[in-house]
Amino acid sequence: MDHDLNRLATLDPAAGREPTAAQWSRARAGLERTMRTPAAVRRPVARRLATGLAVACVLAAGAAIGVPALLPDGDAAYASWTAVPRGVPGPESLAAARECARSWDDGGRGTPGEIVLAERRGVTVLLIMWLRDGPLIICSSLGTGHPAGAERLSGDRGEEPPRPANGRVTLDGGLGATGSGSRWYSQAAGRVAADVTGVDIALPDGRTVRASVRDGWWVAWWPGAEGGRTDAIRIVAHTGAGARPYRPDELFAD
Repeated sequence: MDHDLNRLATLDPAAGREPTAAQWSRARAGLERTMRTPAAVRRPVARRLATGLAVACVLAAGAAIGVPALLPDGDAAYASWTAVPRGVPGPESLAAARECARSWDDGGRGTPGEIVLAERRGVTVLLIMWLRDGPLIICSSLGTGHPAGAERLSGDRGEEPPRPANGRVTLDGGLGATGSGSRWYSQAAGRVAADVTGVDIALPDGRTVRASVRDGWWVAWWPGAEGGRTDAIRIVAHTGAGARPYRPDELFAD
C-alpha cells in the first residue's frame, strides 16, 4: 500500500507548491459546502472533480472525489430535461429562491437576496443567488413538496472569484457527476469573461448542452456521468471572434 501511494505521489505536478491564500479559501469553502448540504438531498454515491491545486493530483490519478448531490430525487427531473434551458418568470424564480433559502437555513441567514441567474430545464429550476447578508449559492428546486439542494459558490459580496481573461471561462463552481446505479447527473458552473457570449458543453456522444450565462456566471446540468470523468467533455466558450473548446483541467482557477 505504501509503495503504491509513493508511486502515485510522483505523479503529482503540484508537489512542493504552497497554495495561495485564494486557493486555501476555495478549498475551505468546498469542504464547508460538502459538510453543510442537507442530508435529505444526498445520494449514496457521488464523484466530482476537485478544484485548485487538488485537481492536478486527481487528474493524474484518473479519479474523482465525492460530494453531496445538488439535484433532488425525482424521475420527472430526468424525463423532462432539455439540452437548451429556458428562462424563469420573476414570480417563479422568486418562489424557487425562497425554497432554496429555506433549504440553506444558515443560522438565520437563509433569506433570498438577489437572483444572479435562473434557468429551467423541464421541471427543474436551477439558480445562482445571493442570500441576504450571506454567501452566493447555487441551488435547484423541483417545486413545493421536494427538498431543494444548495451549495456555496463564494463567500459574502466582494469575495466571489474574479472573472477570467477575455475569451475564457473558469470552473470556480466545480464540475462533477452525482448519482447511483443508472441514475446519474452531471453539473458544471463557473465564471465567464466579459466578452464571452455563450458556453456549451460538448459531450462524447455528440450531444451539446447549452449553458445559461448571466452576470459573469455560467451553469449547466445534464443526465449522465460525464462530469465525473476527467477526459469526457469539452467546454466551449463563444465570443465575437468564434468558439474555442477547453478541456476541464484547463479551466480550474489558480
